[in-house]
Amino acid sequence: MDGMPAPAPIAGPVLRRAGGYAFDTWTGAAGLQCSFAYRRIEDAIRARRITAGQSGMVLCSTVDEFGALIDVARRQPTLARQAGEG
Repeated sequence: MDGMPAPAPIAGPVLRRAGGYAFDTWTGAAGLQCSFAYRRIEDAIRARRITAGQSGMVLCSTVDEFGALIDVARRQPTLARQAGEG
């Protein structure tokens, strides 16, 4: 990304899914990924906190917040380049 800082990784909320509870994560390098499905919500919440703590992820409380932050992060390099073109 031409020396631009990478957008911060983002973790979505824990949601009920087929097979249990899971959360999505997004990074500029890997894109959108789904976590392992946990049988207990407490295990999914714990895994999300550990994942976020290890990588400095931004934790989102809602799906809407998660989607909005991904949109902002995807535009971040573009906005920074446009500001430098002035």
